[in-house]
Amino acid sequence: MTKTWFRTGVSALALGAVLSASQPAAAGWAPPPAAAAGKPARGVADKLAEQIRRGLLHLAVAFTRVGCDILVDRVLQAQTAPSRIGWGTGTNAAAVTDTDLQTESAETLSGGRVSGTESQQTTDQTGDTYRLTGTVTATGTRAITEYGQFDANSSGATVPNGTGRLLLRGVFSAVNLVSGDSIAFTANLKLVASVT
Repeated sequence: MTKTWFRTGVSALALGAVLSASQPAAAGWAPPPAAAAGKPARGVADKLAEQIRRGLLHLAVAFTRVGCDILVDRVLQAQTAPSRIGWGTGTNAAAVTDTDLQTESAETLSGGRVSGTESQQTTDQTGDTYRLTGTVTATGTRAITEYGQFDANSSGATVPNGTGRLLLRGVFSAVNLVSGDSIAFTANLKLVASVT
């Protein structure tokens, strides 16, 4: 039997970033109790989202400096969309200076990044969020700990749009997979209006 795990991400240009995660039951986790007197039972994703909103849970996501370059290129209609998803096993904290995943895994390395589905969403203001969704499937046993969103299918950030510049990198607790298991990623880049 294969399993699909879900990871959702939120990143804000002006306000920093967090990555929230929801996944099936793991050691030490108990499913939510049955609905009580007219109140619906809440799932793991809802509980994690609430913890993040309350500042109780932080998982690192970096909107990179290279990501700034990608956004300007897109405004100028000069380059391709950052719609390729990579994953890996690196555990270094996400940083704005990141240009690649720390340790990209075989499934997305060497031209195998998954093409995600782009959409425009509303978080606080109409159309303020760029969303990318996509699923990566393991071809072997993996402990996946990082997510990357790129503008090309292969690794490296030195040649603009030629080998894949990194827009977002997220680092999270390991999701242990066996061959055939997958992670369904949702990454949101929320733009925040400001006056300078």
